[in-house]
Amino acid sequence: MQAVRVLLVSHRYPPVNTAGTEVYTASVAARLSAAGAEVEVFCADKDVGEEDRSLRVREHEGVRVHEFVNNLHLSGLRETWELPEAERAFVEVLEEFQPDVVHFNHLMYLSLGCIKAAHDRAAVVYTLHDLWLSCPRWGQRLGWDGELCHEVDLARCGECMAHTKFAQTSMEERISGWLVRLKESTGLDLAEAARRARKLLAERDEASAPAPGLTAELGVAVREREEGVRGSVVEVDRFLSPSRFVADELVRWGLDAARVEHLGTGLAEGEVPRRVPRGERLRVRFLGSLIPSKGAHVLVEAWAGLSPELRERGELVLYGPPGHDAAYTASLERAVEEAGARWGGLLERDEVPRELAQADLVCLPSLWFENLPLVVLEARAAGVPLLVSDLGGLSEAVEEGAGGWRFPAGDSAALSAKLEELLRDPAALDAMQIPPAPTAEAHFARLLEVYREVQSEREASA
Repeated sequence: MQAVRVLLVSHRYPPVNTAGTEVYTASVAARLSAAGAEVEVFCADKDVGEEDRSLRVREHEGVRVHEFVNNLHLSGLRETWELPEAERAFVEVLEEFQPDVVHFNHLMYLSLGCIKAAHDRAAVVYTLHDLWLSCPRWGQRLGWDGELCHEVDLARCGECMAHTKFAQTSMEERISGWLVRLKESTGLDLAEAARRARKLLAERDEASAPAPGLTAELGVAVREREEGVRGSVVEVDRFLSPSRFVADELVRWGLDAARVEHLGTGLAEGEVPRRVPRGERLRVRFLGSLIPSKGAHVLVEAWAGLSPELRERGELVLYGPPGHDAAYTASLERAVEEAGARWGGLLERDEVPRELAQADLVCLPSLWFENLPLVVLEARAAGVPLLVSDLGGLSEAVEEGAGGWRFPAGDSAALSAKLEELLRDPAALDAMQIPPAPTAEAHFARLLEVYREVQSEREASA
């Protein structure tokens, strides 16, 4: 492995950003380094205290990280997938590092042109962490109106993006410029204060209606995006998908099935302690971002539907960072209090295993097509049953009688009924068979094989 040089690409990266894709990318970086490979990272970050579209370099856990600053000062939807400055910064890193393999994990906030630039110089691997290739709205295939997109309808995409805030307003851009100049001249960094102020204004921004004619304009743009994506993915040597669901969906959309492989992620052995034996009260937990698509409100509504006597038999605690929707967060806070549940706050990554070991049931009531959330693997490793939406990769991860239970996505009454059943008969939790979590060692071994295969294929075709 000493001779292999791998450039990992992600839309965000730790330590500030620790969602599933970012954590996975960082874990691959750590394992590559430990195996003797040379590894660097190219990613984006939003920092209103830094010059927009600049490139900065930092280090995280011994790995060099090239960070493209994208403050979403966009001239239109096209710049969400075609950003020349991001491509130039990426080429600069490619020329300097000269990788043998470029492993893309996400291109949001970057540019599709990075794929072509990588293909011209190295073998290319792309892990499909969500449905972003087929969906411009963050890859969720969940419309602005809360309706799932079971099929890709470009006309609906245009309407959806007209109701979606994908760029900063002109006022936000001016404030960002002022913050940069202030920092340069005085050293005073007010970026965090500006972010807090922006959060307070989020409710008003979310309520704004699209300008007349914007839907038609964006309808044209999403068709151009579709063409751009389809033209770019032909440059990828191998696609990997943590779930069969996402692999199948994107093959159905148009990816070449011969270049798509299902490769489930895994955990390091001993990473998660086993569950502490159940006590008198059933410990129900939600771990995830507090945003509408994660469905925390569905769980809270289901809990509120239980009788006071049943709620006394258990405790519901919600952990996670708030999203950018101030109205949703405020509504959820009220609902949690009224339902007799409670907030657990934000867990740091190293705190998650400890909390899972204290749980009897983890509920994931997502309303969008999840891939394979890390918490699913962590719960399995801890021996904790799951109660999940019958949707996407979650449905695939939990089979009746193995791993937990499923319920119809968004159906709070069905969820409430299952919670009631478990509260009345908690022994069913102990009887549930929990499949072992796949190991990170097996995943990484296969990943290294894929790197070698795509390198050999590239050499053979040269």
